[in-house]
Amino acid sequence: AAFIAALLAAGALGSARLKLGYHTLSQVAVGFATGFIVAAGVGLFNW
Repeated sequence: AAFIAALLAAGALGSARLKLGYHTLSQVAVGFATGFIVAAGVGLFNW
């Protein structure tokens, strides 16, 4: 449930940044990918 909530929050934040013109689509995509990689790395190596 927390993972789904985090995905929804990330999507809402990314959409808001695009709509307000603060970031481009590529900037939002790179930020999302970076966050996902970091979160996955923490999950994999923090047993």
